[in-house]
Amino acid sequence: MYRQGNKTTQIDNDSKPIQLKRFRELNGISTKNFKSPYKISAASGIIEAHNSIYVVIDDAVELGVFPKPPSIGVGKLLPLFLENLPSDPKERKKRKPDLESLIFLGADYFPPAGAILALPSGSKSNRMRGSLISFLSNGETFTNPKEISFRSLYERLLGVFPDLNIEGVVQVGTTLKLFQRGNGPTTQNATIDISLSGAADTLKSGKDLNPDLIRRIRHHNLGKLHGVALAFTDAYSSPAMGTWFLAAAESSESTFLDGKYAGSVIGKLDSEGEVSFLKELASPYKPEGLWIDESSPEHFFYVVTDADDPDRIAEMYRGILPSKPSAR
Repeated sequence: MYRQGNKTTQIDNDSKPIQLKRFRELNGISTKNFKSPYKISAASGIIEAHNSIYVVIDDAVELGVFPKPPSIGVGKLLPLFLENLPSDPKERKKRKPDLESLIFLGADYFPPAGAILALPSGSKSNRMRGSLISFLSNGETFTNPKEISFRSLYERLLGVFPDLNIEGVVQVGTTLKLFQRGNGPTTQNATIDISLSGAADTLKSGKDLNPDLIRRIRHHNLGKLHGVALAFTDAYSSPAMGTWFLAAAESSESTFLDGKYAGSVIGKLDSEGEVSFLKELASPYKPEGLWIDESSPEHFFYVVTDADDPDRIAEMYRGILPSKPSAR
């Protein structure tokens, strides 16, 4: 049983876990050196923008850019910061900005063709800067991304979540909804609603994101899977599909140190922002990014994985979205 507030949500056990089919590896050719192949080992978020797929990497300072499925064409890297990270995995972990989630903000907020905002986790003091990449009218990205400070906003959230770890973000109407991953000692899963228009104005002005933009914080108790607490890892939302999320069970009481992966679920929030549905995923590795292909008749959803192994290439898996939930 899964309990949050006064409402109880039971995992859907009417059938076996949702099966996922391996779709592709996340590798390609680096734009820094066109002769040098690259591989993503820590995929952490995925979105679609202008008919391409963008993947945020939590141990890098670039985005992976790939053709939209069903294509499995070669990908490329798009720099987010003008710096390099150490090649040693331990030093890289210490210094990385820990970008964990992406959102595409449309032309209504960022003319002429929208922008991508990459959000940091906030789990350490050096993990509070993100990046904003705007699009030209032809859908091509600008070459100079803009660094964004989340420090003021995140320091306010640290007063609520001592183990702050922002892992997902979606747009729901005029609201930005952030997903706090409760994988620290306090196990606090939550959604944080922020004024979208206020955030967009702040981003365009070049100022720090203001904590006064916070509109609502809702705590969620996702329960356990195979005896291990579940915690948010990403989300997807649209007017047609409602708001879906991923949650993983990882046996670690730290937002910094990785733990043993025990399983994962896909779930849905209802129109009031409460969890209305949970279904186990047959995912061999921790899914940290979610995207739904609304143009596919089958309503395919895709997840990108992080095996917590720098030598293992992250992969993209595909599943069929459950048809049972109807709340939006």
